[in-house]
Amino acid sequence: MGEEISNKQVILSNYVKTSVKESDMSLRTSKIQLKIPSGCDGAVLVKNLYLSIDPFILALMKNQELDLPSFTLDSPIYGFGVSKVLDSSHPNFKTGELVWGFTGWEEYSLIKDPDQLFKDFLYDHIHEVVCRVWLLLVILRDRPTGGDATVGSNVR
Repeated sequence: MGEEISNKQVILSNYVKTSVKESDMSLRTSKIQLKIPSGCDGAVLVKNLYLSIDPFILALMKNQELDLPSFTLDSPIYGFGVSKVLDSSHPNFKTGELVWGFTGWEEYSLIKDPDQLFKDFLYDHIHEVVCRVWLLLVILRDRPTGGDATVGSNVR
C-alpha cells in the first residue's frame, strides 16, 4: 500500500441553469493512495499538471445531451489535462511519463480506463513550451510602453 495523501477536487454541486456561479462548484479534499490498489489491473495513477477549460464542459455542467455523459452531481468535474504518471499497472504507461487525455479536475487521478490517455512528442515537451511562453510573457510585461515597437519587430 502506498502513502496516503490529500487530494483536492473540484466538485459539481449543482447543474448550471444559465451561466456558472460559484455555488455550482465546490472544493473538496479527499484522500488517495499513491499506489494503484490491488484489483485495478491496467490502471494508471497520475498527478495532474495542467487542466483545460473547454466549451463542452459548460454543456456537461448543464446536463445537456452530448456524446459524453453529463457530470454527476457531488463528483469531480473532468476534462482534458496533461498529467505525470506516478504509478501504472498498464504496460503502455511508465512511471514519470507525461500523458494527456481525460482526467479529473483534481490533484491526483486514478484512471481505470487508460484508453483515454495519450502520449506523443508534443506533450513529452510541454514543460519546455510552457516555460518559453512564461518567459515571453515576463519579457513583454516588463517591456516599457511606448517606444518604436511595431508589428513584426523583435523583442530585445
